[in-house]
Amino acid sequence: MSEWKRLLLASMLLVFVWSAALMAAAPVKFVFYDESGTLTGVYLKGSWKKDTGEYDPAWDGGATQQMYDDGTNGDEVAGDHRWTLIVDLVPDGGANTWEWGCEDQDHNWLFSANAQFYVIDNSPVTCSYPKTYVKFIFLDLGGSVTQAYLKGSWIKATGEYDAAWDGGATEPMYDDGTNGDEVAGDHVWTRIAELVPDGGANVWEWGVQDQDDNSIPKDVEQKLLQFAKAGLAVATMRGKSYLSIGSVSMGIAGSQVSPFFFSDYLGMRTEYVDMTEIIRRIEEGIYDKEEYQKALSWVKENCKEGEDRNREDLKHSRSQKDAEWEMVVKMTLIARDLMIGNPKLAKLGFTEEAEGHNALAAGFQGQRQWTDHFPNGDFTETILNTSFDWNGIR
Repeated sequence: MSEWKRLLLASMLLVFVWSAALMAAAPVKFVFYDESGTLTGVYLKGSWKKDTGEYDPAWDGGATQQMYDDGTNGDEVAGDHRWTLIVDLVPDGGANTWEWGCEDQDHNWLFSANAQFYVIDNSPVTCSYPKTYVKFIFLDLGGSVTQAYLKGSWIKATGEYDAAWDGGATEPMYDDGTNGDEVAGDHVWTRIAELVPDGGANVWEWGVQDQDDNSIPKDVEQKLLQFAKAGLAVATMRGKSYLSIGSVSMGIAGSQVSPFFFSDYLGMRTEYVDMTEIIRRIEEGIYDKEEYQKALSWVKENCKEGEDRNREDLKHSRSQKDAEWEMVVKMTLIARDLMIGNPKLAKLGFTEEAEGHNALAAGFQGQRQWTDHFPNGDFTETILNTSFDWNGIR
């Protein structure tokens, strides 16, 4: 390989690696508010390596980065004394508690204590200092509360706005004359929270929970139920299959199946059998004949025929209709067996057919090659999509 080709490949690899690293980074916006309005320079430092953005508890040896108050580099308004810098940091899934602080132009430390934050994923994060101190007060009119807990629409670890109320996390309130409480034992519960200003972009909410209140808040209840339902859905679908009997279900474009969507998003396979398999099983008797007789009796008793509004020359005779009822019942049994299998078929000597396709869902083409010659799949689709059949509740 020539030297210029090696250089080209090396350059492409370098761009690829750099791009991948950049895509994985989380943009963290640091804002320091100069309340005195006298600073001419502010410098950021924190627990990360300045050249890579990786977590570093040694603060990269104290290296600093210049912040801006000129409307550039993430700063929104020039000259408003809000010094800003956006830094790309490498997420660690919340494994570490990151810290940061600022120095002035003379390298004087500007923080009373190191500020903390987390870089869980590549979502944007905003860190502000100083934060707004908000005093929450709850008056226990009955005087019976032994411990009150504060919760609200912010992340408890960072003070940033969170419409999900930080998953319902709580913080203790005080009635002992400490932590912002003025008079101990007066049933006025207090807590001071450090919150990140958002310029009025959000409507913040808060509430108080009693120590003896074991109920689950409505918002948390809904999230728990949604998570549980999602988990059940994922577990139910994973490893199952979608079975296409024939081509596209009902022969319409809206029912086209994407195997990539099923495999990548749902964790399911897509499997296919030709519609002639139903005819083969009917003609060769590959179905449970005892259940067929039970199903046919149930159908005759419970499935009432509607008025036949076809022209006289198109109406089927009674014997034709009876034969069609018999066929759609067999179609239903066979479609179910194709989906989930039937151990009774193995006893009849059809071990392969007894296996089924482990299908959670299926579609039947029908139109038009089948329905122009055989009864359509409406009865089969109805029964297999219903919570009961001739065997009772399914």
